Amino acid sequence: NRFNEFYWVNGSTSIVNSQWTAKDDVHTIKAASTISYNANGGSSTMAPTYVAYGSSYNVVANSFTAPAGTSTTYKITLNPNYTGSTNTTKTVTNVLPKVFNTWRQGSASGTAVAPGASITVTDDIVLYATWKNGTL
Repeated sequence: NRFNEFYWVNGSTSIVNSQWTAKDDVHTIKAASTISYNANGGSSTMAPTYVAYGSSYNVVANSFTAPAGTSTTYKITLNPNYTGSTNTTKTVTNVLPKVFNTWRQGSASGTAVAPGASITVTDDIVLYATWKNGTL
């Protein structure tokens, strides 16, 4: 086989402007890496991004839909604060919404990577959305 392209030979890189013959000491170079996104409990999809191997990549913002919130019960005591009054206690259940927290690289407990951060891409990467309870 004859090629005219970038290749790796004996630990160094070369660009070949003329044809060369493939030998046992020639190895494949990965030209692009894939950045994939995992909703990690959320929904919808985010298309993968393809990045040149060894280049910098600015992590994108999350566009997944957050998972369902967490139901929380609160006990509220109302005190009219006058002589002879009695406190009134009410129990209220509310659902705290989930909101995006940060990306995690490699697993849902991997290294935190904030949207907008620059990372150097040296392999395929999966970024996992992580979620936290929002506020009322």
